[in-house]
Amino acid sequence: MRSVSLFMIICLFAISFAGKGQDNNLPKPDPTYEIGFDATGLLHQIINLGNQQAPESLYKITFKRHRGTWSFRSGIGFAVDNQTVSLDTINEPREENFYSMNFSIGTERKLISGERFGAYIGLDAFASDEFRKTISETRFDNFNGGNMITIITRDVISTRSTSFGLSPLLGLEFKFSDRIKLFTETHINYAKGKSFNGFDTTSRQDNQGVVTVTNNFTQTQNSKTSDLSVALPTSIFLAITF
Repeated sequence: MRSVSLFMIICLFAISFAGKGQDNNLPKPDPTYEIGFDATGLLHQIINLGNQQAPESLYKITFKRHRGTWSFRSGIGFAVDNQTVSLDTINEPREENFYSMNFSIGTERKLISGERFGAYIGLDAFASDEFRKTISETRFDNFNGGNMITIITRDVISTRSTSFGLSPLLGLEFKFSDRIKLFTETHINYAKGKSFNGFDTTSRQDNQGVVTVTNNFTQTQNSKTSDLSVALPTSIFLAITF
């Protein structure tokens, strides 16, 4: 994966610098569109920061349309994870499911547009949705009167949160060329949303194939949320304009 990503970056640089070899007398329109990719993990591997985990970005892909000093911008991020782990080789299997989606749309204005360095401010409207479910089972074997009775306890924990809000931002960029650059941003996020938490536990007794439910308990909680936070510029994006 690392070699493929490095190959893509080399190709982007080759395309960028190849354009400089064209006839300079021909008019060159300013780049209008820009697409960016979260390169934090790749740069983390290249710099080789040891066992430190790379910061996670909410947005994996960004898109911008430039019109003079103003730009339209959007971003999207997603994550899906399904796995089964075992806390014990036999008695405690655990299944974990995770899903998240983040989307933003907004505008930005250039403050500094130098040959190598640039800065801009902007405002995003964003929405997010996140769901997580954990299913675990615990088995306990008990001998009673010569019969083996297995007690199985199944716990299901579900959480879901949705939010939307506004995010003023400040961005900094470093340009390798007219087409290739790196940028990072810091955001002040104000979000309102709602969250759901559910817990369900069921105990079953297996007596030589005869299964009976001995206990069942369900609890749910809904709440509204309001949050103000600052997102530091820990993610770095690689962008190409065309």
